[in-house]
Amino acid sequence: MQNIFLGMLLVFLDLNFSLGSCKIDVLPDFVGYILMMKGLEEMAPESAFFARSKPWALGLAVNTGVLFGAALLGMSAELGILGWVLGLAATVASLM
Repeated sequence: MQNIFLGMLLVFLDLNFSLGSCKIDVLPDFVGYILMMKGLEEMAPESAFFARSKPWALGLAVNTGVLFGAALLGMSAELGILGWVLGLAATVASLM
């Protein structure tokens, strides 16, 4: 349960570092989703709801990892509409 809490903390806390037109998150969301997946694996024997949430956490880890990598390489400003769509998909999936 502690991994789920720490993962949620990393996902919901945003500390941004700006370099020109790029913003880089100091606390990356994909690390939080990976921690949440670890916690979901630990809690899966307790309830099936934890096991059903694991694919969502994996998808969000990949999605936010791509967004973080693009921001780190300075490509987030160049992605244009694709970056906007990936960000929107991450927001919708996290609300699910």
